[in-house]
Amino acid sequence: MEQSGVDEKLDEARYFRAHMDKYVNDPVCFKYELSAFLTAARTVMQYLLEECKEACRYPGLKGCCGKEHCSWYDRQININKTLGFLGKNGI
Repeated sequence: MEQSGVDEKLDEARYFRAHMDKYVNDPVCFKYELSAFLTAARTVMQYLLEECKEACRYPGLKGCCGKEHCSWYDRQININKTLGFLGKNGI
């Protein structure tokens, strides 16, 4: 079964997160793994935003705000500081 873009990027973020543990005592390698992890994590948020925008194109779906951004996505970004960091302004 083919993975969605969100699932694929989540797997990528998990991969780089696991590598961060391996390189905790090597600052140079850790920095590169952290950068890759943050990039993958931000991409997950961008994919989720695109899914919300797509859902808003179809009338009658619950949570559709009728605007560019899905109200669910906006709520998650506003209540969680980490998600807010990852989701706002993209890369």
